[in-house]
Amino acid sequence: MAGRSKTRRGGSTELGETLLTYELSPGRLIGDGQACFAIAEVGSNHNHDFDAARRLIDAAAEARVDAVKFQTFRAASHFSKYAPRFSGHADQDPFDLIKGLELDRSWHARLKTHCDGLNLAFFSSPCDVEAIDELVALGTPALKVASFDLTDLALIRHMART
Repeated sequence: MAGRSKTRRGGSTELGETLLTYELSPGRLIGDGQACFAIAEVGSNHNHDFDAARRLIDAAAEARVDAVKFQTFRAASHFSKYAPRFSGHADQDPFDLIKGLELDRSWHARLKTHCDGLNLAFFSSPCDVEAIDELVALGTPALKVASFDLTDLALIRHMART
């Protein structure tokens, strides 16, 4: 959890364990004894189109989720230019395909503002230190480690320090 959440200790279980919750966004608690917190995975499904990203947020709000999550990466530092072609996209260079899925980082603030207006938490899976720092500066309530980055201990340590 990014350091911007409020931790609450309260109550206890029958075994005397302290219940722990986090206020991920105003009035939205996650943790022990809380209702399910539903997250819409937008990821890279915006296809590098800002209006598509906004429409996906709108659809998530209509579905009554609690949050939307994007992926923030740079293809140049996250994907090899020498990777073999994908079988379903044999006519397209895989690096160009992945590059086309990047989230334009200049969109973060506008997407977060749009989410705030719909009472949705906005966060992302940052895949580099710069992305972590940008998202923290923006005030995102959480960061998620991308599955691809589970072995990147330096990245996870930097995320944990925020």
